[in-house]
Parts: sequence; C-alpha cells; structure tokens
Amino acid sequence: MTNLVPIQNLIKSLQDFDARNEVLEIVEDNKQEIVKRQREQLEYGIDVFGKPRIDEYRPLTVYIKKTQGIGLGAVTDRVTFFMTGRLYQSLFAEIIGENYETKSPLFTYDKMIDRVGRENFGLDYDSRLDFAKSITLPNFKQRLKEKTGLIS
Repeated sequence: MTNLVPIQNLIKSLQDFDARNEVLEIVEDNKQEIVKRQREQLEYGIDVFGKPRIDEYRPLTVYIKKTQGIGLGAVTDRVTFFMTGRLYQSLFAEIIGENYETKSPLFTYDKMIDRVGRENFGLDYDSRLDFAKSITLPNFKQRLKEKTGLIS
C-alpha cells in the first residue's frame, strides 16, 4: 500500500491556497512600486492610455520654471507637475479590494486631476504589465511554492 499522506497534504494545501487573496496581498505589499511607476509616467507626460498628454504650461508657469526650476522642475516642453517635488513625494497608492488608486493629500494633486481628468490618470498598460511580470508573478510563484511545495 502506498503512503497517501503526502498527496493528502498537497490536496489540503491546494484547497487552502487562496490565489485571489495572495495576489491582493502581493499588490498591497508592493504598492510603493505602483507609486514609482506613476511618478515615472508623470515625469514623461504619459497618460493612462500610454500616450503623451497634450497639454502645456501657462506662460507664467513657463517663466517661473525657466528662471527657478532645477532638473525636472525646469522642463517646459511638457507638463510634468513637478517643481519642488512635493507632489511627487506625497503620492501614495490606496488599495481598495481589487482596485488601486494613486493619490495625494496635496491641493496640487486635485489641481492636477482637474487638469488631466481622472479618466486619464493612472498606470498605462505597459506599466501594469511590467508590475505583473516583475512583481506579482514572481511573488505569486514564491508563495505557491512555500504554501504547497508544488513549484521547484
């Protein structure tokens, strides 16, 4: 008679493994990576569709950025929403169920959202895919291995 205990343990561990909750925990644990990717998109003026935003600074803002801006704060050929860096540093990801949103408590965030439109703000497809490939899948594989012993 063969020993069924290892198979029964595997079946039990697979039944107990909640893939949805594992993914949600992985996203929650790595939400700083969502913020990092959102900052990069803002820096390059990319919208949620992966397209360059078509907007420009007002003449006074261009003057201020050219005379007082440093680094990204001096860029005027596209809107970066960066001058002092406070907006970028204040961004955080809020995870609600299966959804996330990048937010900030600053008034300048609300102004930015009004300007670009909430429907145009967020991670584009490439950023979401990169997050899945480089963060979610490797972590999921590791958790599956730890909890079931299936993946070597």
